[in-house]
Amino acid sequence: QDAEPTLDGGLAKAAAYEKQMRHDVFAHLHTYGDAAPLARPILHLGATSAFVTDNTDLMLMRDSLDLIAARLASFTYIGHVADGTSANFGNAAGIVGDGTADGFVTATFSGLAAGDYSLFVGGANYALQATEGPTTFPTYGANVTVGLVPEPSTGFFLLGGAALLALLRRRKG
Repeated sequence: QDAEPTLDGGLAKAAAYEKQMRHDVFAHLHTYGDAAPLARPILHLGATSAFVTDNTDLMLMRDSLDLIAARLASFTYIGHVADGTSANFGNAAGIVGDGTADGFVTATFSGLAAGDYSLFVGGANYALQATEGPTTFPTYGANVTVGLVPEPSTGFFLLGGAALLALLRRRKG
């Protein structure tokens, strides 16, 4: 792999090339070729400015993904659920239906370890696609009920604290 293109002096080089060639796209392509010499033979000099901005967008997206990759890697897949049965959503592996095609999705995930969880909600209302216009979108929402079950150590601390208070009170009384 060739060296990553950088902006170190790149804008000044591009300005110099543009002054010489009197063409902004050629100037940036030559500057990119200087930064990545192995890529120079495959650079398309007939590129439009849209190619340059598209490549810039791709590099920005790549760099952004590098910044958030560690955070995304911390997500652990727990499961997902769909409205109805496989008659509604097909036989895709891993999809569990809630059994009733009523426009609501009900799911319970139990046995989860203590920790932080994120809920991602998405979907499509296929039944309304024929009746809704191209600029209207159905509204989706989520009502989430969370049942907290204290960890065993919490109960031990509570009992221990109560016993300690009872002992202290008895000593003073």
